[in-house]
Amino acid sequence: MTVADGTARLCAPAPGGGDLGLWQRVIDALRTADQWGSSDSTGTPEIWAHITEGQR
Repeated sequence: MTVADGTARLCAPAPGGGDLGLWQRVIDALRTADQWGSSDSTGTPEIWAHITEGQR
């Protein structure tokens, strides 16, 4: 997690496997962020979320 100028950015490894219940909980949590997505630029699939103070 990094915080700067009223914005928090959280990154975590994406859950592995096909546990649909787990993925549903992950997506539900990500939807509460102002922006979210995924990347595999580091060679490991990651999910990320940005939360900006005062956006919601």
